[in-house]
Formats: sequence, structure tokens, C-alpha cells
Amino acid sequence: MFGQLPSTLQNSGDLVMLDLSGNHFSGSVLAWIGDKLSSLVILSLRSNNFDGHIPHKICDLQFLQNLDLGHNNISEVIPKCFRNLLTGNIPDNIGNMELMESLDLSMNRLNGEIPPSFSNLNFLNHFNVSYNNLTGQIPISTQL
Repeated sequence: MFGQLPSTLQNSGDLVMLDLSGNHFSGSVLAWIGDKLSSLVILSLRSNNFDGHIPHKICDLQFLQNLDLGHNNISEVIPKCFRNLLTGNIPDNIGNMELMESLDLSMNRLNGEIPPSFSNLNFLNHFNVSYNNLTGQIPISTQL
């Protein structure tokens, strides 16, 4: 599928899972998802062509447990409702995001070590993981 997300999805208020990953949808992630699809537990828009920002209305999805927006062209600021909410380890393959310029994971509940692949982030100019439970050293690279 391609183009914008179908507006007919707005009529699916009882939808619990929406997986549109692996398509060719484009444009921005529409704010009405937070208003009209209020029962969503799983939202996956992975591997599409979305751009712009994550709308703050996504924060209105009070039942949301799994949000996957990976492999898109989303940029700008992550909504503040996602703070103190990230738990677990930083993924080992984070170094695959080689063009990342800024990463702020501060004030969450991350634990474990910063993966060695972090040294692949050669364009990183801002990095903040303060106020977490991380252990070990920051991997050595030209940027860190």
C-alpha cells in the first residue's frame, strides 16, 4: 500500500492492534490516530516513508503498549510523554543508525551497558543518557 494513511481508519475506534508495517505510506503520522483510535494497544508503522514528527496526540493513547515507528524518516522532537518510560537495555544494533546526530535518552529506566556498536555513530554531536541505571564505560570512538 502507498500514499497517505486511509482516512477510513478513523472509523475504527475499537481497533486494538494496527500493523501497517512494510508498506509505502508517506507523509506525516497523522494526529487523528491519538483521537480516533483510542483503544490501540499495538501500533506499528515500521518500514514506511513517514516523515515529519511524532504528533503529541499519540500521547493520548492510554492503552498503548507497543509503538514501532522504526525505519521511517521521522525527525524532530520526541513527545515528552515518552520520558521515564523507556526500560531495559539500549539495543545492541543502535550503531546501525550511523547518521544519527542527536540522541537523548535521559531520565528513563535504562540499564545495562552502552553497546559497543555505539562507536559507529560518527555524526553524533549530542548524547545524553543521564538519570538512568547504565553501567560500564562509554565505548571509545572519534565522536564520543
